[in-house]
Amino acid sequence: MRCGAEGALTRPHFVGKNTLVSKKLLLSTKTSPDLPAALATAVKRSGWRVEGLTLRSGRRSFLCWVERSPEVRGDRLEGALAVAVLRARAEVAGSTTHPEPLAVVSAPRVSQRLEARLVEFMQESGGGVGWGIADDAGRVVVRSSGLSIDQPAGFKPRVPQASVSGELFTDLNQWVLKVLLSDLFPRSQLWRPEGAPYRNASVLAEAADVSLPVATRLLHRLRTEGFVDPRRASIELVRVSELLGRWRAALARGVRLQYRVRLKDSALTSARWMLEQRFSDPSLDLVFGLFDAAEHLGQRHVANAPHIVYLRRRDGPPVDQKLLHDIDAIPVGAQEPFDLIIRVPRFPEALFRGALHQPDPDLGDQLVYHFTDVLQTWMDVSHHAARGAELGERLWRDLIAPCLSEHD
Repeated sequence: MRCGAEGALTRPHFVGKNTLVSKKLLLSTKTSPDLPAALATAVKRSGWRVEGLTLRSGRRSFLCWVERSPEVRGDRLEGALAVAVLRARAEVAGSTTHPEPLAVVSAPRVSQRLEARLVEFMQESGGGVGWGIADDAGRVVVRSSGLSIDQPAGFKPRVPQASVSGELFTDLNQWVLKVLLSDLFPRSQLWRPEGAPYRNASVLAEAADVSLPVATRLLHRLRTEGFVDPRRASIELVRVSELLGRWRAALARGVRLQYRVRLKDSALTSARWMLEQRFSDPSLDLVFGLFDAAEHLGQRHVANAPHIVYLRRRDGPPVDQKLLHDIDAIPVGAQEPFDLIIRVPRFPEALFRGALHQPDPDLGDQLVYHFTDVLQTWMDVSHHAARGAELGERLWRDLIAPCLSEHD
């Protein structure tokens, strides 16, 4: 594909498994948007499960890449679809679960004429990759081996995605969701309060230590969205895989501030010790996350992964000179080598209330590590560029999916 002076794109074409697409266009999207609501619903109606950007049915699975085209022009749609094909292939190549690629283009409206043009384009240049169309009018088309969808325009999801993310996944709501799901997981993976099963909003609010209005509003939203089984006397979640996929998407911007620091003696154990000693400070919450948390959960996978801690301070700045002095650390710039990343989370209640703890295997009770639970770790690590998606798939496959088999 060539870019003219005004950014106009000529028709892209593939050469074997490669495509001539400008580097600028390929780098324009670093992460795939969520599945359009109409596409996700159409896929589930076809008997497939939706897990974030992965579609599953039995042993078959597709890994989607969605490329959004705000302009409804043939060349723009072809360009977006070409990029989606490349991105889907790249994501599949880096996955250990070997899904099939599925390239999807999303646009405000795709007419029959433009749809026919995309069909011709993929027949000539798609290289056999599965592909699809999803427009804002509800039109969904998927063409692949094993999954074929032709949904007419006019479909409208019950609740807009922005409303779902804004109302369903608030900070306290995420915490209460963990309480509702805790009975499905071992205590070593997800913190479990007393009181399950929860008969009503009042019992749930007491177990989660939140106000009754918080629990009531959340249950109303879950029932509206069809995530609570109405046949049960107690509160029981259903379609949990879909719920977790949407929850993970809502956490794409889960960090408010981030500090990179270098340790003066490069002794991470010493830094952990000093950090955990400060954990007794009632004004400070501190939890290890992402790759360190995955290792505590028995999922060591990425060598030399960055060490990341979440920190919340209730009286003053989250990171001050005293904290840096205590751990013998100095702040560094984004391009400089670092030993530790300190993050200030956007949703602190859900993260810190659900933190797990485990004694150091060498020091025993002298040092107790606090780390994020299995759901928080899976969602956070999935958004990390350093092979996070691969580790996220492994956490899902080995730890999460087996606990959800009866609730999807």
